[in-house]
Amino acid sequence: ENNEFAIADIEITENEKPDLYFSSVEVTPYEIKRGTDFTLKLTIANKGEAKSKRCISRVFLSSNGEYNTSDRKLHKFVTPRIKPGENFEYEQVLTIPTDSGTGKCYVITYADYNNKNIESDESLSSNTKAIQVKIKRQNGCFSWLFKSKTD
Repeated sequence: ENNEFAIADIEITENEKPDLYFSSVEVTPYEIKRGTDFTLKLTIANKGEAKSKRCISRVFLSSNGEYNTSDRKLHKFVTPRIKPGENFEYEQVLTIPTDSGTGKCYVITYADYNNKNIESDESLSSNTKAIQVKIKRQNGCFSWLFKSKTD
């Protein structure tokens, strides 16, 4: 009997995955009065090796700059599919809630909040970015509503 066999090297590689991150986030102005608008400009990039799936990203207001489930939800938006090496730019005017705390706070952006993508780096530090802002009181903005008229 003639038993023939061959030996071959096989390279096993990990499946290619996307990896979304914020390459830039800007919040203007830095000082924002409660109940007033600010502009959020951001860029989400894919540094992974596969195209990302369409997903939901969110914006939060935080007192400490670290995302947790008690942070105040400000906005959500759809992040489209992003090819490897490409990015998605987004700009939106948002409003600081009138009942927000004052002082140093953070606007936190969170890419792929609904975890549609299995990414090469699933850490929160990769998918979130915190930008410090200063929230100020609205000085007497409603006082004119309660003044009595005198003739």
